[in-house]
Amino acid sequence: MVPAMQVLALAGLMRSIQATTGPVFQAVGRPNIDTKWQVVRLIVLATTIYPLTLLWGMLGASIAVFASIFVTFLGCSVMVIKVTGCDIRSYNKVVACPLVAGLFMVAVIFVLKGVVDTVGLLVFVLFVLLGFFVYVGFTYILDKFLHYGVWLLIKRSFDSFRGVQ
Repeated sequence: MVPAMQVLALAGLMRSIQATTGPVFQAVGRPNIDTKWQVVRLIVLATTIYPLTLLWGMLGASIAVFASIFVTFLGCSVMVIKVTGCDIRSYNKVVACPLVAGLFMVAVIFVLKGVVDTVGLLVFVLFVLLGFFVYVGFTYILDKFLHYGVWLLIKRSFDSFRGVQ
């Protein structure tokens, strides 16, 4: 059951990135692009879920879900680049920084889970807090070296909450 949940967590990560493409298609007046890719997702899921579930049970079903989301992630990403006229390097910079920070956070927690032998609510809360600080710290490092601009965005967001122009 744990491997299936890990695959579904990865699918959720891909879906969270892919979900941001829908509003872009709506904004440029082309919502049909998102609809078409969701049909592709349905076809991939419908054709893979039964055979993979027979082969590997719950893990196979989660792989089928991941495969369907991954196909739409790739397709929608290519279409967003085409629709917005954005170059691939700019798009990858925007997507890659949070993805790399997230993968680094997962790696740190994965290593620490192998070291820490206890289980409980306190350990869970500590891992969540550690994950938050690792993600924020790694994002800060990426921002300093790649000039990502996330800290300026955070500052502007806090200023807007306080009503500062």
